[in-house]
Amino acid sequence: MRVHRIEVKTPWRVESVPWGTPMAETVKEIRLEVFVDEQCFPREDEFDLTDGKAYHVLAFDTCGRACGTGRLYQDFLDPSAARIGRMAVRTEARARSTFCPPGGIIRAGEGRP
Repeated sequence: MRVHRIEVKTPWRVESVPWGTPMAETVKEIRLEVFVDEQCFPREDEFDLTDGKAYHVLAFDTCGRACGTGRLYQDFLDPSAARIGRMAVRTEARARSTFCPPGGIIRAGEGRP
C-alpha cells in the first residue's frame, strides 16, 4: 500500500509508527486502555494480523504526551481502497480537550497566551 504524506499545521504532532518497534508498544497501550479497559472489547481480539500490514500513527499533545492512535490498511475486498480503523484517544485527552503550549496548559476554546 502506498501512503502519501500530507503536511498539516496543528498544535500537536502525529508520527508514523512501524509495528514491532518500541513506539508500537505505546500504540498497544493506548488501544488496550480504550478498547479493552473502557469498552470491554476482548483482549485476545484487539490485535490481529492486520496490525503487521497497517500504517500506524501515534498522536502527541503539545506537551509531548502520547494521546491517540489509529491505523490505515488496505481494504481486503477492494485493494484500490484503504480503511481507517482502531482510532483510539486516551480518556484524559478526550475529557479535558487540553493543549499544552509553552506558556502552560489551556483548554480548547480558550485563547492562547
